[in-house]
Amino acid sequence: MWRVYLSLLVVIALGRAAHAQIVDVQSMIGQDVKDGPSGKLDTSVDWRTGNTRRLRVAGAVVARWRAGDHLVFGIARGEYGRSAGVAPAVQVTDASRDFEHLRYRWQATTRLAPEAFAQHEADRFRRLRSRALAGAGLRVRVTQSAQWSVHVGAAVMLEYEWLTRDDLPDAGTATTDARLSTYAVALWKLNDDVGASETIYVQPRLDAPRDIRLLEEAALTAKLAKQVAFRFALVIARDSRPPPGTAKMDTGLQSGLQVEF
Repeated sequence: MWRVYLSLLVVIALGRAAHAQIVDVQSMIGQDVKDGPSGKLDTSVDWRTGNTRRLRVAGAVVARWRAGDHLVFGIARGEYGRSAGVAPAVQVTDASRDFEHLRYRWQATTRLAPEAFAQHEADRFRRLRSRALAGAGLRVRVTQSAQWSVHVGAAVMLEYEWLTRDDLPDAGTATTDARLSTYAVALWKLNDDVGASETIYVQPRLDAPRDIRLLEEAALTAKLAKQVAFRFALVIARDSRPPPGTAKMDTGLQSGLQVEF
């Protein structure tokens, strides 16, 4: 658990709220997915009135279908927020983001699982009008028990990015690049009601290895009822070459409810 506490100290020291460029989907799939359909719903709301008026809503729908050694996993996530101060009441949009991911995984052996995926996202405040990617690779089980598991994976993916049209010199620029996407994910079952996860992504560009994206996400999940849980996550992300006008480092504290179905 030392990584969880280290991540918390880093977040407090940086004191910033932002959105990661890479999105952790591995920990959301789960360790023991039952046969047939299953899924979960994540929700969070930040509503304030008075001197600071703010409404920020975020939600994600996760759907899974498993048939023996075959697993299909999909997620759709959205976030929107508006805020205003005291009079004059001028409302400002301060969050606008959507994200979709689809993945297929085949458990070929007890340790090896080929997988393929496609993804799309848009984020107004990262100047990202559209980002679409597709790739395929291999997932390897390092170790697994009833209480915890560790997996690593690597994939080659093709990525298309289209920037928003604004006043900056690179407005509307579209690029296509190939990246290597590697990850390590660890899941712990602390007891019947509390679990933890740690995920690290590293994504260098194949033709320019110094153009690299990193993500670390540490999360705790506590069951409130049989199918309802509270999730708290610490996220640290870095893009070595972000679009002009955006920061290299993003950090975030995320909390919300999960409903299994």
